[in-house]
Amino acid sequence: MLAGDAPVLYTPVVHPTFTRPLVPADAARPPRGPGWLFEPKWDGFRFQVVKDGDRVRLFSKSGAEYTDRLRGMVEDFRRLPTRSAVLDGELCFIGADGLPRFYQMLREMRTRWPDEASPR
Repeated sequence: MLAGDAPVLYTPVVHPTFTRPLVPADAARPPRGPGWLFEPKWDGFRFQVVKDGDRVRLFSKSGAEYTDRLRGMVEDFRRLPTRSAVLDGELCFIGADGLPRFYQMLREMRTRWPDEASPR
């Protein structure tokens, strides 16, 4: 390096991947005080969404991959305005009335289980 040249800094590329999530605890009412976070139960399933460029993968809380079973949700997450992200939370279908539709989500997941016959 010549005098006056700025050093070239190397920035490693990190590709996000599944990370086993923390398990929330049930409580009679939300905790109070600084440092506490809570979220309501929406009647869905806990998932982790891993976005890396145009590639989006969906994982259950145990790490089972559901990417091929929930293609519509994969496409929705692909449109997020960020290059990479790891999102951990509850995925659910919301009906036109704004309420969660647990059985619609369950049907979508079950019809795409690879060991079941295709619906006719």
